[in-house]
Amino acid sequence: LGMAAAGGAAGLGYGAVSMANQIMQQQSIKAQFQGLYGTEAAGQAGFNQYMQFANLRGIRGMQNAQDYLSFMYAGSSKIGTEGTNKIFQSFTELAKVRGTSGERYTRALTALGQMLS
Repeated sequence: LGMAAAGGAAGLGYGAVSMANQIMQQQSIKAQFQGLYGTEAAGQAGFNQYMQFANLRGIRGMQNAQDYLSFMYAGSSKIGTEGTNKIFQSFTELAKVRGTSGERYTRALTALGQMLS
């Protein structure tokens, strides 16, 4: 029983660390949305809009949030957040239709972001 209890305690410890990392990542992402949109309220609205779109289109919202933010920061200084977001949504729609996902999607989004910056 001692070894099983120790293993269970270790598993709980790893789970707590993983949960803490997820919380820190989510806080970091929300802070980046706030920086992008200028205020806490606007950042929260932008985050909610992104997550709603991600859920609607079946993309992994939190896993792809950093790619989205990088793209948004690249394009927003020249065409604004609304225009950049429309390009992101159109690109994502096209990628879904064409079956592009994973690493290929990320690389294509990065390339498009570089063209916008």
